[in-house]
Amino acid sequence: MNRLNHLVKNPFVWTLLLMSLTFCFSLAAWLNTTLPKSQKIAVADIEAITDAQKLVWVREMKKGQTEKVIGESRAFEQKLQTALNDIGGKDTVILDRKAMIAGENVRDITPDVMQKLNLNASEVSLLKRELERDFLGDFPTMRKARP
Repeated sequence: MNRLNHLVKNPFVWTLLLMSLTFCFSLAAWLNTTLPKSQKIAVADIEAITDAQKLVWVREMKKGQTEKVIGESRAFEQKLQTALNDIGGKDTVILDRKAMIAGENVRDITPDVMQKLNLNASEVSLLKRELERDFLGDFPTMRKARP
């Protein structure tokens, strides 16, 4: 007991103990800041998004708003990139949905991107059917083969 009492009162032991604790806390803080954070993976159907935007542009061009469409088409790549970055967030890898073979816990952000770009899925579906109807009207045999 006398020896334990002597160790507790020894300043060298306390200094060594405090230095060890300081080192442990410093190491923990360093590891917390330098270890990579886990990345999230998301997918987006870029082809569906661009096709939807093109259908809206076709409708606008039919209305005679060609200059507006040209301006929007020039800015579309940057607008799409901004939407993807905003929705994906930090530490997120976004892949084209067609490039994804398999995976778990992968979020499809296609509807979110379309909403951010003001592309309504039901409106785009109607525009697609209208375009197919107009195009295939000249080819009745092709129309019969389509559902």
